[in-house]
Amino acid sequence: MKKTTSKDLYTEVTNKIIAKLEAGIIPWRKPWTEIAPAFNRTSGKPYSFLNAMILDHDGEYATFKQWNELGGKIRKGEKSERIYYFDFISNPALDEHNNPLRDEDGMAIIRKIPFLKSYAVFHISQVEGVEPLPVEKTTFDFTPSEAAEALINSYSKTTGVTITSAESNNAFYRPSTDSISLPSREQFPNNAEFYSTAFHEITHSTGHASRLNREMVGKFGSKAYSKEELIAELGAAFLMAYVGIDTPDTLDNSAAYLQSWIKALKNDNRLFVPAATAAKNAAEYVKAHSAITPVEAPADEAEKAQAAAPTTAAADPQPTPEAVAANAPASALKGLNIAITGGLKKMLRKDAFKRIEELGGVPKKNVTGILDILVIAEDNPEGEKYNKALALNSAGKHIKFIAESDFYKLIQAA
Repeated sequence: MKKTTSKDLYTEVTNKIIAKLEAGIIPWRKPWTEIAPAFNRTSGKPYSFLNAMILDHDGEYATFKQWNELGGKIRKGEKSERIYYFDFISNPALDEHNNPLRDEDGMAIIRKIPFLKSYAVFHISQVEGVEPLPVEKTTFDFTPSEAAEALINSYSKTTGVTITSAESNNAFYRPSTDSISLPSREQFPNNAEFYSTAFHEITHSTGHASRLNREMVGKFGSKAYSKEELIAELGAAFLMAYVGIDTPDTLDNSAAYLQSWIKALKNDNRLFVPAATAAKNAAEYVKAHSAITPVEAPADEAEKAQAAAPTTAAADPQPTPEAVAANAPASALKGLNIAITGGLKKMLRKDAFKRIEELGGVPKKNVTGILDILVIAEDNPEGEKYNKALALNSAGKHIKFIAESDFYKLIQAA
């Protein structure tokens, strides 16, 4: 059997942490109280922050031997998890001739060499014959927001995204199952933080390939991953303002979270422009797929809602393409200069240009300062035209972005 080296263990730990973070589980953004963090059943001591991140469950763990000593039996087929801790080997320091080195008092110099050890552990849910210890839980009264609950429920129903809330230490969106997991509402001391957390994950879900098709595969710490986190938190701030429940505390938390990812992007503020635009598109997508009436906030509060984002992300809200289409006369596109980022899935680009012309619009092959609308083709969402339009908007232009699916609705309704 191949011996596992410390180097292998370091790699294993690193990979597991990255896997957790890439799943959307970010432990340092937790505005809720934890429910029974992972601890050792025999000693009663909680595991380190590192091990708590790696382990798949909260609550009681123990080694195979420890469970046996407690009268338990690991069920057949159950797989262990591993915990890690640092230890030291104490060896006398030697010179080049292997003679012990001594200090000025003649005492042998001892060197402590750190190394990483691991143990296999099992969660109590894998054990028979042992009852869980009683757990004290800290919960808080929760007063639901009618508007926020309506948005969450209608978005889930319209899009098919599964949204669950239960006692947990984690909040995340999982693209592979198109599902969102949230802690219970009663774990949040601040009710509004539950909705901010929910909207953060909902914004992530808009990036799914079946929706806005954002790049969702970047590794933790990469530019793509950091940008997606910016999008999610900005989208959450926009949606909090939309339902009228944003508070100074939630805005401060969003600002702090955004700042951490700006640092991850090495303070490149140019990256905030596409992230802010994508966040607005995500918020518009959520609003278009939820049947609620927004809560009007006082002007000064509306300004605060944008405090977590730079001024480039605080432009006037744009009506959704569905809203435009539903209320537009036949000449809604008359006089508008419209370009498309690439080939469309349901029609040839020349046919799309022809339809634009029939509706009074002016098709454009290139992106220039006179452009009014840029259609984001699903197969080419962020190419050269998209980047040029972003640059023009950051310079003061007002080019609107609409998704390919919304473009079809627009030209059909018109």
